[in-house]
Amino acid sequence: MPVARAYTRIALGKVTNPPILPIPAVRAGNNVPHSMHKTRRVWKPNTARFTWPVNVIAGALETAKAARETLDANPAAKVHERDLYPRLNKVKMTRQQSKEVLKAGGIEGLLLSRPSKHFTPQGRALRNELFEKLHELQRTLAAPPAVTAAKSKTKA
Repeated sequence: MPVARAYTRIALGKVTNPPILPIPAVRAGNNVPHSMHKTRRVWKPNTARFTWPVNVIAGALETAKAARETLDANPAAKVHERDLYPRLNKVKMTRQQSKEVLKAGGIEGLLLSRPSKHFTPQGRALRNELFEKLHELQRTLAAPPAVTAAKSKTKA
């Protein structure tokens, strides 16, 4: 899926990102006090922008190792520890959705635990990218070690 890969590369480098979970619509109605005088009002969802760390999608180990090597090579560079690891910057979501992300174990835990129909198109692209990375890791871990010619002769 080239779309998912392109989105992830863009998403990790952007200052802000679109929502991953759908934001509820603004609801309208009447505010009715004891005097029964109706007043029109709106209920807006309690939204904010959150920054979440991502490990599997961005290949956090490789990124952190490369950042540490550059930091060791240039100790005068002022780099904060949080800048060494990749993160999804300022994703718009409701406060309740942020609690769901925390309960699921982060953005990647949420992407794994829910079906794709619960996400926006950007969330689906991130979910597809996560599954591609996990399948790639599974293939590398399940691959049998390379057998040398000397070992194969001794076994025969």
